[in-house]
Amino acid sequence: IARLNGDTIRVHQYEYEKSKYENVLKSKYFYRLDSISYNDMCGYMMNNGIYDLINMGSFNFVNAAFDDVLGRNPTQDEFTAAYEVIDKNEPTVVFNKVASNKNEFINILVYCDAFYEAQVRWWYYQYVRREIPPSSLYTWMNQYRNVQRLEYVQRQILITDEYAQF
Repeated sequence: IARLNGDTIRVHQYEYEKSKYENVLKSKYFYRLDSISYNDMCGYMMNNGIYDLINMGSFNFVNAAFDDVLGRNPTQDEFTAAYEVIDKNEPTVVFNKVASNKNEFINILVYCDAFYEAQVRWWYYQYVRREIPPSSLYTWMNQYRNVQRLEYVQRQILITDEYAQF
């Protein structure tokens, strides 16, 4: 209808929203083909209308984003900075990088050191059912950041003596 009415701005808005849903639907295939990273996949899962509907409002979005991706609640300073970005599009420093809109915030969130740490901690706990030793956490987190493949972390956990229950 917008196209028929000559409303090109609305047409572009609809196309942009449609591309976000397509990213969600196609992300598992792109991930399998090594076209995107797990980080990108997490970003797609947070950057769409369904996630916005579930987490009504900027307040809930910020808390849900931290909980879903980092496995924790934001500190007051983190929350304030993220809220300014999401709710008001104010350029703000988040995880030592400047974000001025929701897309930039999500990108910073899924590529920060806290993301890698949270993913390594979560996967280790899923497989071994206890907290990861600090030495392994530091090593695997850095290697995960370098290789950008979640399978690397999973493989490292699966070959440990702890996983084999020795």
